[in-house]
Amino acid sequence: MNVICRHDVALLPRLNEGVGFEYCGRMNEHTVDTLLKWTEALIKSKSWHVSKRKRFLRCLIELTQNLSKHGKSGRFCCHIATDGTASLSTSNVVDAGQRAHLDEVLAQTQSTAFEDLKSERLDKLVNGQRTSGGGAGLGLMDLRACSNDNLQSEFLPCDEGDFIFELTVSFPF
Repeated sequence: MNVICRHDVALLPRLNEGVGFEYCGRMNEHTVDTLLKWTEALIKSKSWHVSKRKRFLRCLIELTQNLSKHGKSGRFCCHIATDGTASLSTSNVVDAGQRAHLDEVLAQTQSTAFEDLKSERLDKLVNGQRTSGGGAGLGLMDLRACSNDNLQSEFLPCDEGDFIFELTVSFPF
């Protein structure tokens, strides 16, 4: 069964077993700024160590920038459970060509051993390596590193040969 790719603007509370929010709709600079402010306000009350907060915010920025740059519209979800674990997830519609590029970058990023991520990232920065789609996969490497390798992705088929690209970063603080 195919999922119909439809985006509605909505803000939904996620109060069961924690706090958070979900936004579905257009992604532009103003929307991204608003999502950043909401998420920062949400984590301000948490007693997370500075390094945890910075890693979470780095992933937040990477995910929202990706949605703004590649998605134009999509879904962003932030959830912080009562046990202190957290997750950020995004989804947006991609065509078959974008999926092929993402598959390539994801495979390349996931093939790097977690303990080698830092040196691989530095190597790409120094040598200017790029994938066929123009990116170097640095954002995905950062997401893996900042979440201690808790990055999941999935492509869900939807109408007219497109896919919903779901990307989730979990933080087992």
